[in-house]
Amino acid sequence: MLTLVPRPESQEELNRVFERIESAIVKVAEEAPGAGMYAFAKAVESIFDSEGSEIGETWQPLSRVTEAERADFGYSGPMLYREGFLRRSLTDPSMGPQTIFVWEHGLMEDEKIPHQGGNTYTVEKGQGTTHLRFATLDDRFMALQGGRQQPNPMPGRPMVPGDEHGKMVGQTIDNDMRKLIDEILNG
Repeated sequence: MLTLVPRPESQEELNRVFERIESAIVKVAEEAPGAGMYAFAKAVESIFDSEGSEIGETWQPLSRVTEAERADFGYSGPMLYREGFLRRSLTDPSMGPQTIFVWEHGLMEDEKIPHQGGNTYTVEKGQGTTHLRFATLDDRFMALQGGRQQPNPMPGRPMVPGDEHGKMVGQTIDNDMRKLIDEILNG
């Protein structure tokens, strides 16, 4: 058996390396939620700006009735934008947390954490369920996001990235966290 014993100066350098690694881990744990909210907000802004084409789901044109209503009220901006409340509620951190990830692995249906308001988008992941919750107070969100059949048919206009668009948010978070780790370890 071979045993390596570091010299005192090597031990000091090893301790500095471990302190930088620990610092990086702590910093990533602190920064990841904010980075996630930022990435989600940027993805939503991109979807709004491209009217869905960013995620390959270009929004259908507004109906003549909706166009007339918008004209009557003086709204001339892009689709799904009247006063900006809906978009801001999904992208502006000052309006409350947009995303809260809740892992409900293995819980019975009646034991799941109750949703406390806002709209919910659910993504199935493995044996558990991840809920992507965002705090929009705009009652129109669910009908606009998914569309409706009754009383008047309306196509959905997806505004938030779903599970099939995970890379849109995940890659941004991953890149931000890698950059942060590199800065700490190499700085």
